Amino acid sequence: MKTSYIFIAIAISQMRVAAMPAHQAIANLLKPVIHLPISEISEFSPQAGEESEPKIGQYPNHTIYATEENLNQFFDELKKYVNDTSFDTFGFENHLEEFKSEFLKIAQSIKRDHPPRSVKKQFSFVKYMFKVMLEANDDLKYYRYSDVPGHQLVSKIIELNVRAMAFHDSHGKLDLSMDNYITRIYKLHRTLYVFFKKYSSLSDVLSDMLLIVNSQVAEAESTLDELWNMIPNEEKKDIDI
Repeated sequence: MKTSYIFIAIAISQMRVAAMPAHQAIANLLKPVIHLPISEISEFSPQAGEESEPKIGQYPNHTIYATEENLNQFFDELKKYVNDTSFDTFGFENHLEEFKSEFLKIAQSIKRDHPPRSVKKQFSFVKYMFKVMLEANDDLKYYRYSDVPGHQLVSKIIELNVRAMAFHDSHGKLDLSMDNYITRIYKLHRTLYVFFKKYSSLSDVLSDMLLIVNSQVAEAESTLDELWNMIPNEEKKDIDI
């Protein structure tokens, strides 16, 4: 298992240059996903010296719980449009305005209630997941139905990136409640490698597609490697893949 992962990492390593690893992207989440008014966004960006955690008891417990539950529910709704083979862009698109409206409400509650850092971090990861799906949805509109050689593979790689993200919970941790997650993560990593090899065999690849593939493959690999590292060691030792 470990050898396979090293082999895949070496094979794809040349494609890392144009991409931002998932953990770095999550750290840069102060850029808004939805175009909120400036007044709604400004307080998401802490000023120097303002990062200290407020005193215990400052937040009403019911307010914190409600925000956490709203984030959990929003994240779970997003994941309903992702499965082991695809990202349901049609269903996602049909409910996109509802998602935007609900996300705006959550963002406003974060601004208004000033929850503890743990909830802000949860909000940041949920926002990142939403951002990944929004961008993938836009990209797939262009690549999925094109007859240009390689576009179908690009679509599959973009989808795979979303599928990898769906193995998280709303806090950015591995979702241990998912069935057979070890086998599914491993197979997704192998699928990424297969897509990469197929794309590498194409000739006359357009430069814009190459940049997209570089970014998407590197991000997916980074996400899958991080997920694999989150799997409890006692569960890894007995697997037979």
